[in-house]
Amino acid sequence: MGAELIQVIRTDLLLRGKGVEDDPYRRITQYWDLEGNLLVEDDPELNAQATKGLNSPDKGLTPKR
Repeated sequence: MGAELIQVIRTDLLLRGKGVEDDPYRRITQYWDLEGNLLVEDDPELNAQATKGLNSPDKGLTPKR
């Protein structure tokens, strides 16, 4: 086990959703490596669904590799 300090780029300007109750507008945070590869997304709607047990236990973080 261990930890390593790495550099990533965080963007949080992406909006997703249709603006309806089942798919509200929300801000998505994305994490990118320095080569421009998308690493993971943090989607608050998936976080809420995971908390309610309606989604996988990934807590809304969606790996992109």
